[in-house]
Amino acid sequence: MLDGLVPRSKWPKTDALVELMETAAIAGGATPLESRVIDLPCEKSRPDSPPGGTAWCGLDESHITLHWYYKDDQVEFAADVFTCGDNAHADVIMEALLAPMGVNPRFFWHFRGRMQLPFEFTEQQPSLHLVK
Repeated sequence: MLDGLVPRSKWPKTDALVELMETAAIAGGATPLESRVIDLPCEKSRPDSPPGGTAWCGLDESHITLHWYYKDDQVEFAADVFTCGDNAHADVIMEALLAPMGVNPRFFWHFRGRMQLPFEFTEQQPSLHLVK
């Protein structure tokens, strides 16, 4: 799992997220089965739900999820990729998922099979910065 901030201008439009998740899955050797994006708030949301969204791509090998909120000119997000078996590679999927946003997640901290590294993106230096 990775979480962080990106400039709002770098965040993909809602209708492009399904293609982005499925393309990233294929790049990492996974097989996308079904994808869905839900803009928040929606009719089932709490009345105080902030603007953002959640997205899911079910894989034959497991899943990709994205969850985000808009905060002024930035997007706070969490991305999770989990794979089973030897054919799909979560690190490659995560890199392909975040590269179009200008994020380069080359350094991963593995914890119980998930990648975790808090970071934030800056326009001046497109790389990962640890958030303390």
